[in-house]
Amino acid sequence: MQSKDGGSTLERVAREEAVRRLLRRELLHLPQRLLSPLVGIDRNSLRKFLALARPEPATWRRLRAWAADHPPTEPPPGAVALALLAGEFPAPRRLWARRRLADALHDLYVELDRQPPPWLAEELSAVSDEPPGQAT
Repeated sequence: MQSKDGGSTLERVAREEAVRRLLRRELLHLPQRLLSPLVGIDRNSLRKFLALARPEPATWRRLRAWAADHPPTEPPPGAVALALLAGEFPAPRRLWARRRLADALHDLYVELDRQPPPWLAEELSAVSDEPPGQAT
């Protein structure tokens, strides 16, 4: 499937997920109110991007420029798949849907008496518990 920018949707979502992973790492050390000016975007844009909203072109340019100054990260394919699936839901419910999908996947691993992969544990600890309709 092609996105409007000429690349595939999968490639676009993978690039966005890589930046989200970098942002989440930074948020372990800095609050959003301090990180957003360092990135060059407002706090609301940061929140929306973290909640799986597709950024405006100017915001995406700033996010990419900020990420270019950090070591590159390759998002796990499972995290990209979750973002793709959650992207099918209305924007205010994407983060909630992503969390529910990750929870269901975790439950499948447990049901089969298998250890969930490390990326899934990271996913479950990183995704906000915001109630549906709160993330925009």
